[in-house]
Amino acid sequence: MYSNTYQKVASKCDEFSPFEQNDVFSNAVGETSVSCVNCEHFDSNHCGLDLYDKIVNEV
Repeated sequence: MYSNTYQKVASKCDEFSPFEQNDVFSNAVGETSVSCVNCEHFDSNHCGLDLYDKIVNEV
């Protein structure tokens, strides 16, 4: 549930900024999926910009 919600929220977020992944879990073309967990503003299950709650209520 959270994964799908994180993807929806991140896709609607104007401040989404993916961090660069250089590990074996990155996909073959080096792109990061759009999800809160892949955003540089998201840490310890919290949006550092406090945008998650605002956006999740819109999706």
